[in-house]
Amino acid sequence: MKLLPLLALLALAAPAHAAPLESSVSLSPEVEADPALASFLREEAEAIVADYTARAAESAGAAWQLEIRDRATYAGPRFISVLRQITEETGGAGPLNLVEGLTWDRTTQDFVRLDAFLASGGQGRSALGAIARNLRIALVSEVHDGAPGETWTGPVVRATVPDVIVLQNFTLAPSTGPLGVGGVTFHFSALEVAPNSAGPISITIPQMVFRDGVDPALGTLFTGDPQRLNP
Repeated sequence: MKLLPLLALLALAAPAHAAPLESSVSLSPEVEADPALASFLREEAEAIVADYTARAAESAGAAWQLEIRDRATYAGPRFISVLRQITEETGGAGPLNLVEGLTWDRTTQDFVRLDAFLASGGQGRSALGAIARNLRIALVSEVHDGAPGETWTGPVVRATVPDVIVLQNFTLAPSTGPLGVGGVTFHFSALEVAPNSAGPISITIPQMVFRDGVDPALGTLFTGDPQRLNP
């Protein structure tokens, strides 16, 4: 599994001419504690910085700002979820905020998709459908006050198709119980499902919504209520 094409998103957001770049990259202690995960994330961050540095070298002017933060939102014995937050400012209308959720399996030393936690067959498909429905309802009601309008109806619908490829930008939400998972949090970058003024958006679907469709081998992992994600 590869990261979302953040470089492509950043390239689209950047103007044709750039300026000197000021950048910072940080990893939270929980991420640093997993050498394989930390190494991968550093490599990806370096690629993003290198891409921006090349653009900045094309012209002089006020410095661009680029900040990359990787922090763990859930850290359990087997899985660790990381929220990557990228803030870039190029002297345009204002900063652009991008977010990406990643979940790492310490056992396989690789990233996993949502279906890694769901049962096979009909139960898993039903769970995926319940997640997508509740996510769409939450986006419409919480982000758009019940009426996304013509501009944002399409993006909201496309972002909530019950497909693990579409729903791949997620992190596990820690439970109120010890080391458990209380739900799944889906993340959307600025301008993805709402105006830039709304900023990045995170919506948590409680595990009770899809509990019946969880992989039986991971059933004890999902328990309790989800904790609120800190900004």
